[in-house]
This record gives sequence, structure tokens and C-alpha cells, in this order.
Amino acid sequence: MSEIQFNSLAEFLQMGGYAVHVWLVYLSFAVFIGYNLLSPRFSRQQFIRTQKRRAVRDAEERQRMEKSADTTDDRQ
Repeated sequence: MSEIQFNSLAEFLQMGGYAVHVWLVYLSFAVFIGYNLLSPRFSRQQFIRTQKRRAVRDAEERQRMEKSADTTDDRQ
């Protein structure tokens, strides 16, 4: 079995003629890992923003309902 040895950094970067394939795999892996690390964070932030908007909307709706109930009680 042949040993993989490189005499210089240039030879290492060329990967014995397979540099394009090897470095594309490394790049793909890095992108995949980066996406898997960052995606949950962005999803969580979006979920929190949505919940805050929903809470504000519900509070405003509750206030409108209370005002309309008070107005109806005053008329009777």
C-alpha cells in the first residue's frame, strides 16, 4: 500500500491531481456543518419574533374586547 506523503505545501494543496474533488468535498462538508449549526438559531429567533407579535396582537384584541364589553354594559 502506498503512503501518502507530500514534499511541499503546493503538493499537498494539489492532492496528487485530485485537488478539485478533495477540496470541493471539504467545502461541501464545511457548508453542511455551518448550515446545521446556524439553522436552528435562525429558526428559534424567527419563532420568538412570531410569538412576540402574536402576544402583542392578542393583548390588543383583549383590550378591544374589554372596551366593547364596557361600552355595552354602560348602555344597559
